[in-house]
Amino acid sequence: MDPLSISAGVAQVVTLAGTLIKCLNRFIVKTRNIRDSIQEVHDEIFTLQVALSEIQNMLKKRPKQLSFERDHHANIHRIIQLCQKSLETLCRELPELKDKAGAFERIRRSLEHSLKEERVVEIIHHIRSYKTVLQLSLTTISLGALWQTASSQNQIQAEIRKLTDAIRLSHLFAGHRRDVPLVQTRSSGSHIETGDIDENTLERVISDWRKTADDVATAFTLNETDRASIDTHSIQNSLMSVDTLPLYQEDAFDPEPDCRNTQSGEILDFQLKANRDVVRNLLQSGIFVKAAIYQHRGIELMKQLLETHDSYRADGTSNENLMNMKEELADIFSQCDSFEYHNKAKTVLEQLIAEVVKAEESQVDNNRRARLYHKLGAIYFKRGNVEHATTFLKRAFNGRIEINPRPRELIEETAELLVRVLQQAQVHDEARGIRDWVRHELRHEAIPSPSPTQTAPNDPNTNGLTYAYQWCKDQGSKFARPSIIRFVLTHKRIMAAGTHVNVDSKTFSFDYCDPILGMTPMHKAIQDGNIEVLQHMVSNVAHVEQRDASGSTLLHVAASKRERDICTMLLEERHADPNVVDHSDMTPLHKCQTNKGGVQVAELLFRRCPDLIDRVDVMGKTALYMACEKGNRKMVQSLLSQGRASPDIQGPGKRTPLIVAIDLAAQDSQKIRIVEQLLKHNADPNIADADGRTAFIAAKNAGLAASEIRRMLSSVPRRTSTATMNSASSSSRRNTTSNNSGIYSLAELALSR
Repeated sequence: MDPLSISAGVAQVVTLAGTLIKCLNRFIVKTRNIRDSIQEVHDEIFTLQVALSEIQNMLKKRPKQLSFERDHHANIHRIIQLCQKSLETLCRELPELKDKAGAFERIRRSLEHSLKEERVVEIIHHIRSYKTVLQLSLTTISLGALWQTASSQNQIQAEIRKLTDAIRLSHLFAGHRRDVPLVQTRSSGSHIETGDIDENTLERVISDWRKTADDVATAFTLNETDRASIDTHSIQNSLMSVDTLPLYQEDAFDPEPDCRNTQSGEILDFQLKANRDVVRNLLQSGIFVKAAIYQHRGIELMKQLLETHDSYRADGTSNENLMNMKEELADIFSQCDSFEYHNKAKTVLEQLIAEVVKAEESQVDNNRRARLYHKLGAIYFKRGNVEHATTFLKRAFNGRIEINPRPRELIEETAELLVRVLQQAQVHDEARGIRDWVRHELRHEAIPSPSPTQTAPNDPNTNGLTYAYQWCKDQGSKFARPSIIRFVLTHKRIMAAGTHVNVDSKTFSFDYCDPILGMTPMHKAIQDGNIEVLQHMVSNVAHVEQRDASGSTLLHVAASKRERDICTMLLEERHADPNVVDHSDMTPLHKCQTNKGGVQVAELLFRRCPDLIDRVDVMGKTALYMACEKGNRKMVQSLLSQGRASPDIQGPGKRTPLIVAIDLAAQDSQKIRIVEQLLKHNADPNIADADGRTAFIAAKNAGLAASEIRRMLSSVPRRTSTATMNSASSSSRRNTTSNNSGIYSLAELALSR
């Protein structure tokens, strides 16, 4: 499938998406009390249309494809076709959008009812998955242009690493919750022509895309050919000529069937060194599946050397090197983000452990034995098998303790993971005992003994676990048993009433997210600002990355409540990840944006993770854009001066923070100082939004603030706006780390919508 044909197909989907957006937008504008569910559908389709338009522009700019891109482009075209069918089906399922007559309130109710139907929910989920894949496809398509123009392989490798990280972090199956049963599927392939696409088809198509995306990234990573000498036209012509060659059936011709195609040890040695280099490059680029394939090839090369060349067999370290390579293979499998490869890692580790323990007692490598048990226990923990994880981690822990001299850091590593597993199994006494032993024996800290005169519930420092459980009981009206709950569910908002939760139930835990309530007890503790209870809870759970129904982690909720102390505790004591997004692609930095306050939390977040500063949510809004929307002058100042936020990243409707601030000043002249701050930090007033408005034009309609804003703008020299010269893709995000060279981060660009 050539790029121009794909581009033609994209044009049809863009037009169809535009029709839906127009209908939804007209409805949203004329309906005052629009529901979030309708707005979300509009935003999803709008983001999809933007991704498709940028793919179309990219394909037009580079109509010739490299040989190893062909299969990937074909998969992109397949996804675009399925996306078109889903949009067409959605148009049929929502006929009210085309009906301009009648009361809007009646249409709104009918539309809301339709959006809740299982059929429509499934279609929207598919569209969300297609959107995510197509956003990432923009990067994979762009890699070809970068590969031909980049000045160094390191630059290409950095962009590929961003892409592979983005693929792992993205929800490719955004609409499918893995903790609930699938919607009843239809026979695969029988209804594809009508747009009736089942979950199995969706997963198969996206999996095929993922595989070819890895193939393309691998080719760009490993190909060392001079890029300037590549003639893509001749490549395509050669491919066409190959297709016209006659096909020959396989035959059994072999004049020397007993001849062994064994190469010399010297050649095999060079091949093995090249293999090590390839694996290293793939791992640096984050292409773990391909790295595992090459690692396996390297193991086979090492086996050939050992089997056929006496000099290698005589080398006592060769068998050791082979064991190391197999262990590295297990490590690579562990980094792959799928159950299938974790299972392969488990199999390799089991084989290695069996080989280690069967050796004579004097020959057993206790360091390797303990290390392998640690890795195997970690794999079982990833798979949710707490029982086996506990068994093998205890063996690793005991084995490392017996090593002389004791490897302190390794013991602490295993102890930390074992404590998490025991906490997950609700075996808190063992977990606390191991933690106290480490503090006493390895860190030489004094462990205070509890006073028998102190009562557990009133003194959480003595028995915090009991205190936390008691708090959960006291929250009975908030955490109720699902069988007796009465609830009203709205978007991101849950109201419930019931009786006390049975905290003695085997299924109860602090990190359990009730499917009806949509939150964990820890989320509730943060909402109440109860850091004391929260500290006891988080010390008895495996990690702090639990999510509520909206996809918010504990750090998301703490940031939204502007709880600086809780954010500090989560980040410093529990190492919470600040670089996470919820279902709306909002980071914790987005969540702390409000009309006033939140500055301390924001500074804590972007100092800990500077990459957050210009991240955009699903609507394309940065934290700075939101701060300007809400009129938070102190937040704007902090984001610009300390966070060094880019003031020119365009959001919804291609509006810049400057235009947003001017529009706000037109309603509230006191907000004019935000305009001043943006101009002080070199905001470009020449950038036009989707309606062609620059800051100069927006200032004309700024009411009482118009004259003051025009005075500010008059002091800014007019300059050619890079955003008006470049396409929408180049204006969506600036690469702040490229020394203003104008080269944008491709992976960030793919996710910026």
